[in-house]
Order: sequence, then C-alpha cells, then structure tokens
Amino acid sequence: MLNALLVPVLVVMLQWICQVDPAKCNGCANCIQSCPWGAISMHAGKARIDPELCTGCDACLPYCPMRAIYRVWWEDVQEGSVTAPSLSCNPAAGQVSVRGVAPGTDVRLFSLSGRLARENCASSEGTALLDLSRLPPGVYLVSSDQGFIAALTVLRPQ
Repeated sequence: MLNALLVPVLVVMLQWICQVDPAKCNGCANCIQSCPWGAISMHAGKARIDPELCTGCDACLPYCPMRAIYRVWWEDVQEGSVTAPSLSCNPAAGQVSVRGVAPGTDVRLFSLSGRLARENCASSEGTALLDLSRLPPGVYLVSSDQGFIAALTVLRPQ
C-alpha cells in the first residue's frame, strides 16, 4: 500500500539570473557595487555576471544606464551553489525540500496561472517540505514571504 502512495516525480529546477548584453554594456561598472552577492565583475572592459553567484535578485538592474542587464531562466542550478534559499528533490517520494528560508516563513508553490498548489511553514531550521506527489505535470513557482525562490517543472515519467 505504501508503494501506491509514492509516485515518481521528475523535477527540473530553474532559477532566474541576470546576464549582461556585452553589445549594450558601456563598461561604467555601476552594477558591480549594487550586487549584494558579488556576482558581477569586469572582463575586457565589460560587466560579466557569474551565474553560479547570481541569485536573480535584480538589485543591479536599476544601476545600468544602458539597460544591458536582463533576466533569463538558468536551468543549471547546482545544489548549494548559491547562498539564497535552495531546493533539493526527493523524486521517489515526490517531495521538494526548500532550505535557507527564515524560520516560520510560509513557503508556497503556485501554478503558472497563479493558483496556490501547496503551502508549508518553514521549520526552526529554515526548511519546508512541499509534497508534489499528487500535482499534475506542469511548471510551478516556489516563493516565500521573502520573495521568489525558484521555478520547477513536474513531469510524470511514462
């Protein structure tokens, strides 16, 4: 009976990050001081954002006079590569663990249509479990009272 409840789930984690269009960047370096994560540096007179350090907080966007900084989905998020809240998956149990949020913070999972799909409160260790086992396939956004955390895609293997 327990095996009937454990539905395998494939989760693809996505995260917003910022990137610089070198064709638009004038090399003013205004963005470097604005990044709280130290993800921006100068290379060959142009700003460059390290995707391993960028959390997608957008703090740098208003500092670019050339509007050379833009947001993209980055699918290469490695567990523990950023100090912002992160996800880890247990596909066999159909669960996602959100770590690094403030204790007592509500963590929510929304469908792309904006419907609340799951909600859980972070433990005293700053971790919240979200059950994905009965969700239909699709793209979901994970957020907390502190803001956007990540996006994930739920797939049901055939």
